[in-house]
Amino acid sequence: METTENNKLIAEFMGIEDDNANLEYQTSWDWLMPVVREALMLIDINKLDFDTDALKCEVLDLDLKHAYIEVIRFINWYNKQN
Repeated sequence: METTENNKLIAEFMGIEDDNANLEYQTSWDWLMPVVREALMLIDINKLDFDTDALKCEVLDLDLKHAYIEVIRFINWYNKQN
């Protein structure tokens, strides 16, 4: 998937309708961290069977690129479950 498509996937997951594609999830922790929080909360509250270790490690290592990739991986997994 292309970055624009991935960002739209994230926006949709977050309930944001944005047709202008000015989404910065891949370049900004300020954009990505609310998504990480939402994903981790969903996993915890719903007791989802998704391994969060990689996502947590990427965040703790301050690796924005790989945290972004892990968020996309989670959202794709989550969408297949629902």
